[in-house]
Parts: sequence; C-alpha cells; structure tokens
Amino acid sequence: RNPNNIIFEAGNALTNMPSLDTELNTASMIGGWTKIFSPTLVNEFRAGFNYDNSRRESTFTAADVTRQLGIENAPSLAPDRRGFPQFQFPVALSGRPTNISDAGRNVDRTLRQNAFSVSNNLTWIKGGHTVKGGGLWTHNIARDGFGFGVNYRGRYRFRGASTGNGFTDFLLGLPTDVGDHISNRGPLEGHSNDIAGFIQDDWRANKSLTVFLGMRYEVVGTWHENSLTLANFVPLEGGYHVVPNDQVAALL
Repeated sequence: RNPNNIIFEAGNALTNMPSLDTELNTASMIGGWTKIFSPTLVNEFRAGFNYDNSRRESTFTAADVTRQLGIENAPSLAPDRRGFPQFQFPVALSGRPTNISDAGRNVDRTLRQNAFSVSNNLTWIKGGHTVKGGGLWTHNIARDGFGFGVNYRGRYRFRGASTGNGFTDFLLGLPTDVGDHISNRGPLEGHSNDIAGFIQDDWRANKSLTVFLGMRYEVVGTWHENSLTLANFVPLEGGYHVVPNDQVAALL
C-alpha cells in the first residue's frame, strides 16, 4: 500500500516538483497450539512473524539531471544514484526559495523492520484460584538505508561573491564553492532480543470478592549493529562514548 503522506522532491517550497516514490509493504503471520491436559490444566503456545518494508526513492537520477543542466556529475556518484544536485542561496529573496535541494538521505532509502516472537502460557485452576504464568521472546531485526545515503549529490553554493546577490550568481552560473559528500559505510543493520515473563493469580475469595494478583518482568534487549560501528554518547562526567571495540573508538 502507499503511505498517505506526500514528500515533495525539493521540499514544500517547490510543490511543482514531483513527489518521492514511496511504498510500504507489511505482512503478518501467526500460529498457535492449545493443549488441554485436563479440565484444570491448559497450555497455549503461539508464534508470530511481522514484516514491514518501506521504500522512498527519487524519480530523478543525479547523472541525468547534471547532464541536462550541462554540469559535471559529482565524482563520488555512480551513474544510477538517485537524487539531484543541491543549489544554495544564503540570503532568501522575496518569492524565492533559500535553496533547491532534494530529500537528502531519503532519496534512496529502504527501511526494513522484522520481528519474530514466541510465547507460551500455562493456566492451572485449583479451587478458587486461577493461576496463569508464561513467557515471551521476541527477536527484532532492522535495516535502515540512512547510513548508506549522503546529504547531497553535489552542492553548489552561491553567496553573491560575483554580483553581490546569491540568486543572481546562480542565474549566471557563478558558484562560490562546490562540494561533494562521500559515505563509505553501508546501511545500519542489526538486531535485538526482548524477553518477558509473568505470573498471575485470579483468586475468587467469595461470591462478592475477587482478588487479582500478578507480577511481570520484562527486559528490552540491547541493540547490536552487525558491523559493530554503532556508538553511544553518555552526557555524564564531561561526556564520553561507549563503543564496541578499540577500532571504533579510533574512528571517533
């Protein structure tokens, strides 16, 4: 299905530009098995899988746009890289955008989130007590193309160095500086494991009083990045980083 929100290629200031090609696919599957051992003892087992895959993609390729504009394609870009160059004007003029830019890292971004869960519950009835206990394990997997993307596919900044007006410099093709953004890492990809357990007792003390007692313990697992390139910043004692190994620490 297509998401309801619309993202314009060059932002809401330039709505005459096309919108990003977005797509969201989801699927769920669940199965269960109930075993009745006796009239007072029942076991329930369940397993499920959730699939969520969203894609955002520009309708432009940077090489095609630069060819049509008669400018050089950014050296770091492959011929099929999505998006278009960025043009910046530091001083906004009346009726003029401050820049013409694509959606940055979102011009070619795929986000995939999958979860597999297993749970088991056991119910035991004894007199006025209905005791139930069980546990849940969830394995989460995610892949985000944000790390693979770049902020711009060639950047041309017009500061008015030639004419005193940034937009006039743009019309004359006289940029103040030109830049390229290079990313050497792949997508953010990793996993985590969540566990939970509980026990409860629904005790019917008499016809007019029922007491509900219970306890639950849950642990949200730590996220593990497959390439071990994930770092956290702790703003205590002057601030410090938490990294998986010395190799990552050397990159900070």
